[in-house]
Amino acid sequence: MGRPPPRTQGRGIDAAAFFVPAPPTLTVATLWKLLSFHGRLRLLPMMAGLMAAARTSTPLVRRFGPRPVVAAGPVVLCFAALLGSRTEPDSGYGFTTTWLTTAGLGFALATVPARDAALGGIRWR
Repeated sequence: MGRPPPRTQGRGIDAAAFFVPAPPTLTVATLWKLLSFHGRLRLLPMMAGLMAAARTSTPLVRRFGPRPVVAAGPVVLCFAALLGSRTEPDSGYGFTTTWLTTAGLGFALATVPARDAALGGIRWR
């Protein structure tokens, strides 16, 4: 019987999700004629959605199991894409914040429980 994985196992994947989204940053920065730093600041609602879903996915997995939670992630992400497709050039940032937060929720609901389930299946020596 192996020892269980530490709680910090795989947190680098979560950290990468905060620093990797360069294409959305460049898109936001280009559309709104912002600097790269300001474009990343505008993506903070997506990071908030990622953090909120990462925190709430564990209780959801305990209650429903990993499969429904992981399956709900792409559904939420598709809803965010639908909202994002309705964004007009004159839309306010409040609407953009809504679909960015929803996209973060969907992405984290799909990846965090899937990663935890995958790491839970590894035999630790």
